[in-house]
Amino acid sequence: MQSTLTKDLIEAGAHYGYSKSRRHPSVKKFIDSTSGGTDFLDPETTNIQLVKAAKFITETVAAGKRVLFVGEKPEIRQTVKEIALSAGEPYMADRFVAGTITNFVEIRKRTEKLADMLAKKEKGEYGVYTKKEQLEISRTIARMDRNFGGIIGMDKLPGALIVVDPRHEEIAVLEAAFAHIPVVAIASTDCNISNVEYPVLGNDATNASVRLMLGILRDAVLEAKSVKTPTV
Repeated sequence: MQSTLTKDLIEAGAHYGYSKSRRHPSVKKFIDSTSGGTDFLDPETTNIQLVKAAKFITETVAAGKRVLFVGEKPEIRQTVKEIALSAGEPYMADRFVAGTITNFVEIRKRTEKLADMLAKKEKGEYGVYTKKEQLEISRTIARMDRNFGGIIGMDKLPGALIVVDPRHEEIAVLEAAFAHIPVVAIASTDCNISNVEYPVLGNDATNASVRLMLGILRDAVLEAKSVKTPTV
């Protein structure tokens, strides 16, 4: 009998892969069937992988570590941002800036500068500048906010990455591997999952599928945060 989650995955179309010609060798064992040249994934397997990944995320957050959500494809980036915000965790949904993990000290300087500029703007401190200067400042803030706005407050490296489409986010996955940071990845049949510790094989291109799977991972974050330290 199918579980509720498995049924939800099917309804969301999470079992749809890409054409067989795009299949990456690393996902071959997860292909359930091929029909009309299209690969299909086994939703029961996706269910198991998702539950395992969620358990890891709960343990990571319970240990006091942050989780960085990464997913910049236009069709799902807003979903990634919304889920990360609802989890209270950092995100990079417009573009993953190279060096975010491997050159974190420098990246943190930029987020601190952005936070300072935003605070000054809020206080109206830029009002003393000319209109032209204010326009340039606003453009700088907007550009920095696109790149680093989602990771303001991330004062140390995350304990895990949650990535949507590791093929598209290859740089993020490689940087995480270099820094020995585990990766949970929602990955379709065209993805290389060799550097992914917790692959969740599923449709990574449609909002319904991505929102469902990210929602499960978000709930894992919130579960860890809801556990109160017992008083002695």
